[in-house]
Amino acid sequence: MKQLIICDLDGTLAPSKSSLDTEMSSLLHDLLEVVNKTVVTRYRISLEQKHYAPTTINLRLAAVRRLAYKAADCGLLSADLAAGIRRVKGAKRLEVPVGNWLSAEQG
Repeated sequence: MKQLIICDLDGTLAPSKSSLDTEMSSLLHDLLEVVNKTVVTRYRISLEQKHYAPTTINLRLAAVRRLAYKAADCGLLSADLAAGIRRVKGAKRLEVPVGNWLSAEQG
């Protein structure tokens, strides 16, 4: 069984002297065995089908991309697989101007 190393993504985790629960370690290991670009793309599609806002979808995908990048840095995920996950396209956002904008005649 591979050794599992948990990476602190944003430096907010407090130092802990307790080890990771064996069951949690096993689940994280299993997750890293099956994650790939197709799985992340299906995740994006499932969020779109649940009618999440594009910003919410992109935020969640950004977290998955960071996790893949850090897992590759720790040697838990191949660099090619992490690069594939990072290339998953985000949700398209409709650019709707917010606020009071001048019309062509007013400008």
